[in-house]
Amino acid sequence: MKLVIPNAEPITPVVKKVSAPVTKKQDTASTDQKESVQKTSAVEPIDQPVAPKTTEGETNTDDTSGSDDVQTGTYANPIPGGHLTQHIHDGNAVDFGAPTGTPVEASAAGTVIVGKSCGRGYGICVVITHDDGSQTLYAHLSKTFVTPGQRVAQGERIALSGNTGRSTAPHLHFKIINGPRNPFAQYKIGTQF
Repeated sequence: MKLVIPNAEPITPVVKKVSAPVTKKQDTASTDQKESVQKTSAVEPIDQPVAPKTTEGETNTDDTSGSDDVQTGTYANPIPGGHLTQHIHDGNAVDFGAPTGTPVEASAAGTVIVGKSCGRGYGICVVITHDDGSQTLYAHLSKTFVTPGQRVAQGERIALSGNTGRSTAPHLHFKIINGPRNPFAQYKIGTQF
């Protein structure tokens, strides 16, 4: 099954900052982790064009269970077999749960600019720059198969998912930088790709 959702224009979200309570780590956290607890602010989209909603407020999508050929506009599914575990966070990223070693594919064609251990808690990651000026970041990987300067095709295997960096379980952190709103955010948590 192939699901295509048009994504012609980049979306610039309008956000309203709302206060969020200070979060506390569990008692099992290290002293350094406890000291790093900070007050955070959440963002709430306003008038954000997204997929139609059902009466329950959930995103209305076709069933994609078992589909490994999901494509949303320019960006194809980066991890066939993964399932959505977290909506937009870290700017424009979503998380896909998958066992360590699950193949990760280039969501769009481009040139690899990073293929190693990254900062900011991403662990091992790959960053690909695309012809439209956007970039995609794939983080918490267990292994990469690409090197900076290498040209990759959409759907080409670039890495294996993992649990490196600041990660609590094996997953793929997939972020779109300088591009449209991450199209995978419109799916329900738990959607299998």
